[in-house]
Amino acid sequence: QKRFTVLFRRMNDAAALADAETGIILEANEPAERLWGRSISELVGQHQTILHPPAISDEAKKAFEDHIEELKKNNRASIQVPILRKDGSLAPAEISSSLIEINGRMMILGVFRDITEREKMQQERREQDAQIQLASRLTSIGTLAAGVAHEINNPLGGLLNTADTIVTYADRPEVVRESGSLMLRGLTHMRDVARAILDQNRLDRSAQHLR
Repeated sequence: QKRFTVLFRRMNDAAALADAETGIILEANEPAERLWGRSISELVGQHQTILHPPAISDEAKKAFEDHIEELKKNNRASIQVPILRKDGSLAPAEISSSLIEINGRMMILGVFRDITEREKMQQERREQDAQIQLASRLTSIGTLAAGVAHEINNPLGGLLNTADTIVTYADRPEVVRESGSLMLRGLTHMRDVARAILDQNRLDRSAQHLR
């Protein structure tokens, strides 16, 4: 008992000890005071629900229920849920819980670690990854646009020349037929380029959905 008390009070992380049956907080350490902004006397004697916001998402409720079930089954469990400070602010926390027996009494030892900075770094990393992906996509679009312009510009110049030839030699059927044939080849090429771009776009979108 004395050894546990010494270790409990020397923990670097916030810790709270609660009765396993009633959920009443029996002890808390100094880091817990700093984490919740409440004195030990304000924490002790309260139900452990005071440590968390009264309204949490259905997903968080389900996670907490699973946490309790795992704790009962394995005597230890961990979870990430928000904690509620005295000033009303919320902070994401990682909780490691253990079911222990002290003097014949079952208790829950909860060790709480503020992961605000960790989540902030993860969010910044996600934003950086999104920016990199956006820059890569914009680069790809620019490359694609340049390629399309090149593929269309060459036959387009030929089509303009062909149209001019048809207008100039409208009275010569053989020239008109030859020019019409050239125009058809040019238009077919432009159609094939457009189809290839559309097909590639569909493949890219399908690949994104599979990720």
